[in-house]
Amino acid sequence: ILNRYDIKRESSFIISAENYIVPIIGECGHDFNAVVICEYDKKPYVQFIDSWKTSNILPSLQEIKKHFSSSGEFYVRAYDEKHD
Repeated sequence: ILNRYDIKRESSFIISAENYIVPIIGECGHDFNAVVICEYDKKPYVQFIDSWKTSNILPSLQEIKKHFSSSGEFYVRAYDEKHD
């Protein structure tokens, strides 16, 4: 986690993913916006949104699994920051 936001009781954060394969480009790193979503069952889920695209279509879990290799390495860096 690169940065975390808690604004008006809504949580969001930015994560960094490294060493995954992008067609044509090859291996690279990338930052994503992520938001915590509570579904009808009241369980929190995380939705990743690609901040490098001009239009963000929310991907399904299967689309995320298909896009990112299971051998990819994800680094989590936690910050204890609060923003009003």
